[in-house]
Amino acid sequence: MLEKLGIPGGSRLVIYGAGSSGRHTAARLAKDYPLVAFADSDTAKQGTILDGLPVVALESLPAESYDVVVIASMYAEEIAARLTGALGLPEARIRTLPKHLLKSLRPLPQRAMLTTDHFDAVFDVLEACGVRYFADHSFLLGLVRTGGFIPWEVELDLAVVGGPEGSLEQANTILTRDFDFDVFRYKNPTELWTTDDIMMVKSASQLCDLHVKLVHGDSVYWCVGPILLKFPAHFYAGVDFLDWNARRIPVPLNAEAYLAAMYGAEWRTPNPNWRYTDYGNIEKIFPDGFIR
Repeated sequence: MLEKLGIPGGSRLVIYGAGSSGRHTAARLAKDYPLVAFADSDTAKQGTILDGLPVVALESLPAESYDVVVIASMYAEEIAARLTGALGLPEARIRTLPKHLLKSLRPLPQRAMLTTDHFDAVFDVLEACGVRYFADHSFLLGLVRTGGFIPWEVELDLAVVGGPEGSLEQANTILTRDFDFDVFRYKNPTELWTTDDIMMVKSASQLCDLHVKLVHGDSVYWCVGPILLKFPAHFYAGVDFLDWNARRIPVPLNAEAYLAAMYGAEWRTPNPNWRYTDYGNIEKIFPDGFIR
């Protein structure tokens, strides 16, 4: 699959993303290309050495010292936009890994890797712990359209809105013990959150995302990649249900209006080229993201 990136032979590469996907991408490409460095926007990683290569801010590298930047991140589109915009890097010098390939490059964790066969167990844990959750994003889109997943995005996207104090922490303890889940917290405090607040609970297999939505006045806020989203809280004032796999799945009130506000009037039309920046409820974009 990496061969399909179309990188000219002998190109000197910078791998953008000093995480597990970046490391595995580097290991694969090092067989055929000279590697210059890892690049990452996380200042805590910059100045370190990873697998024998320096981790740097890309803007600190002379443009003539490398030929191609390979972005190994789930937020490749946002990163590429910053590289071509703020840094003026030509698109011809950028390659991005497709999402399905990034998933295949992730290492197998010591805990059990979540599979689609375990989805019922995830729901059972959330309900046993009293977590107030709703189907959201692509999962909700598929449920309302066809009663299942959209073909190119088989994963549980769930929203967590309210619920008993400590319920999500309790659920996370079980999910991280039994499966490949990790909790992510905010790296910078704001009027909406502190650095102790959970932003997301996510499986390493990337088959399940639990987005924590923060109620503030008449609105709820949550983060996807570097994007802060805002929605009217009335969609979560109660709960509706849709049937899926012999299970009743909680969904926001008036789910069709919810999806139209999030994805636009054409939300019923499948669009495999849809991007995060196409959301209709973007409040703000933070180039450096939120995760610490």
